[in-house]
Parts: sequence; C-alpha cells; structure tokens
Amino acid sequence: MKIRPVIDMINWKLYFILLLIAVVLSMLAAPYLLYILRNLNNGIPPMALEKTGELLLKNLITYMLVIGFGLFLSARVNIGFPQKVLRWADTKDIFLISAMAGVLIAVFIFACNYFVTIIMVGMVGKFSIWWLSLFNYIMDAVNKELIFRLFFLSMTVWLFTYVFNKKDDGSISDVCIWFSIIVASFMVAALPLPAIAKNETLTPLLVGKILVVGGGTSIIFGWLYWKKGLLSSITAHLTANIILFFLAACIK
Repeated sequence: MKIRPVIDMINWKLYFILLLIAVVLSMLAAPYLLYILRNLNNGIPPMALEKTGELLLKNLITYMLVIGFGLFLSARVNIGFPQKVLRWADTKDIFLISAMAGVLIAVFIFACNYFVTIIMVGMVGKFSIWWLSLFNYIMDAVNKELIFRLFFLSMTVWLFTYVFNKKDDGSISDVCIWFSIIVASFMVAALPLPAIAKNETLTPLLVGKILVVGGGTSIIFGWLYWKKGLLSSITAHLTANIILFFLAACIK
C-alpha cells in the first residue's frame, strides 16, 4: 500500500484533538504519580521528576502511534465512526445511552469487587482515595478506549476479516465483528493477571472475577464503539470510572 492513500485515510484534525486530550490528561495525572512515590519512599525519591518526564515522553510517543494506527485501521474496517463529524443532535443520544451504560457498568464492577472482597478477605476492603486520583481515573478511561478499542479492537476486526467471509456487498459481517469484540475483550481482561500474580495468589475466584468483570465490561464498551462510535465508548467508560471513584471515596 502506498504512503499517500494511508495518510489520506486518517482524519488528522481528529488525530490531533485526541492526541491533545490524551497528553493533557497524562500531565494532569502526573501529580498523583508523584504523590504515590512520595508515600512509598517517605519523600519524593531522587530522579522522580526526571522519571516522570520520561514517562510522559513515552506516553506521548505511544499516543502518537496508537491514535494514528487506530484511526487508520478503524477507517479500513469502517467501525467506530471516528472519521465522521457528528451533529449535536446525534451526540445527545450517544451521551445519554453511553452514560446510562456507564452507570450500569459501575454498579456491576463495584458489586463484584465488594462481594469478592468479602468472600476472600472476610471484610470490606478499605479504599484510600485522594482527589488527585480523580485525574488518574479520567486518564484511565480515555487511555483504555484509545488503546483497546480504537487501536486493538480495530486491528482485531481487520485481522479477522481474513478469516470470516465478507457480505455480498463487501462489508464486514456481524459475526466477524462480534467474534473480534469477544476475543479482544477477554485478551484485554487477562492482561493484568501476570502483574497481579506477583503480589497475590491467583485463586479461581479471583481469576474468574477479573475475567468476568474485565471481559464483560470490555464487550459492552466494544459494542458501543462498534454501534455508536469512539465518543460513546469513552463516555461510558468515563462515566463508570467517575462513579467508581466516588463510590470508593465513600468507603474508607
């Protein structure tokens, strides 16, 4: 494929808007990282500011690649509607549906975490939440949608187009997209397992909770991305994270 058609397939205005949002959120979350480092080391450790700067630079490079390839792949498979400029009349419905989905997802995640903690620990775990972590919750929602939906899910659909037959009109079949959403969702849900295993025992209950909660919510976000677009999945994820933030803050 020639370079020129690839460049033309990317909505560069949207690219720079998403890149700016991701970078600003990353910078807003940086004080929370320093706060955690200070608590763990009884003071800000040497070179902490330099390492934070390095992390921000790595994030910038990651965002540039992920958003660029994500927009390109989403245009190739024609899902997520990220290339279209929506009218306000369209976005109102998207925000309403996505926000309602986010509320339900937040309740589901909180309930699962609550009851699994009771079973495993015998008590409700205490949550230490600072106002600075709110930016971390917001950044987490936007980052995951850019990486896991815009890039990873679009790439998964693109790869599976070589496995599943297309419709007579050349469009991608719903079976292909659903299969891609389910596979990508549970792959994403399983990503934290190696890191968690370093700190605690991976019991069947814990693994089941991680896969059910992570995979189930990712399927919903993936469906929203497919049917309503990137704005919808970000809105739902953001709503869920903000609700979880305040629910956790109430249980100290």
